[in-house]
Amino acid sequence: MKVFFLVLLACFSNWCFAGNLVPIKAKVTRVSGHTSSFTTYTESEKGVFFIFMEDLPNACGDGMGRIAISHEHPLFETVVSVALLARTTGEPIEMAYIDKCTVRENSWDFGSFTY
Repeated sequence: MKVFFLVLLACFSNWCFAGNLVPIKAKVTRVSGHTSSFTTYTESEKGVFFIFMEDLPNACGDGMGRIAISHEHPLFETVVSVALLARTTGEPIEMAYIDKCTVRENSWDFGSFTY
């Protein structure tokens, strides 16, 4: 019975958290960032960085056309640096977003990049 429960749990976990990588090559039009609760100041909040790109579809139906990455992501500093460089130079960047909105309910989740 325990094995059945673990298999069932694994199936649902994969269904809940798995997503498809969707590639996009475009210019970064804007970058922004704030804490999860941007109405009050606290250093214990999770930081979120947003990358807006040309022709990026609205996230999860009625969200914004942006990709989100949290400060807890292992590539956070690298992604922020590359996004700022791409925004400054105006050159297109290749990114892939995950077609889920778990970091922020109205933003695509960051997947990968090539620059």
